[in-house]
Amino acid sequence: MKPQPITIQGHNEITQDGEKNTIDFEVSGQYYQMQKALYLEYEEEQEGEAVSVRVKIIPGDGLVIRRKSKALVSQLPLLTSGENQVHYQLSEGYQIELVAQVNQFNHVEDQPGEGSIHCVYTLTNPAGEVLGEYGLELKYQS
Repeated sequence: MKPQPITIQGHNEITQDGEKNTIDFEVSGQYYQMQKALYLEYEEEQEGEAVSVRVKIIPGDGLVIRRKSKALVSQLPLLTSGENQVHYQLSEGYQIELVAQVNQFNHVEDQPGEGSIHCVYTLTNPAGEVLGEYGLELKYQS
């Protein structure tokens, strides 16, 4: 499928150390399908730096979010079947390993290029200590 332009509205809820923060955004991006997976690609800004984001949606199984910038490359699998190993590669050569557990996942696609994702997950360190709870909502339309 040829990539098609879309608009993405996002809402993130981040709860760490008892503090809750929300981030809302709207960006232009692309939508395409390869085999059974659906992809959303867009750029966001973090601390004044452009970050390329690719969300791979695996219908019925969850999603994988890949972020890439000068300072960081991260792979965040959010699959509904068990624990997910999370990898953050920092530009200084450091690698951080975490574990993600999906608590809720819902993906609805009304038609190709129009739909929504809702995912709630928990991140823990390798020792099992909870680092935070996260909620992600993405609505996309052509």
